[in-house]
Amino acid sequence: MRKTRSSLYLQPFEDRNTIVLKSSPFAPLAAAKVGENNASEFPAGVINLVHGDGDVGVDIVQRMYM
Repeated sequence: MRKTRSSLYLQPFEDRNTIVLKSSPFAPLAAAKVGENNASEFPAGVINLVHGDGDVGVDIVQRMYM
């Protein structure tokens, strides 16, 4: 069965994964707007927005279960 683009996009959510969106320290409002615009499309807790500098990004990437 051939997968469509939308089915590939939705696959992570069907597998019960979530999104952690880390904003740029130089443009945090842009990421906040992306999260705000998409939050109503998904159940609570599926999209998570994290603000901070580069150290926060490194910490997120190094976590085993994130």
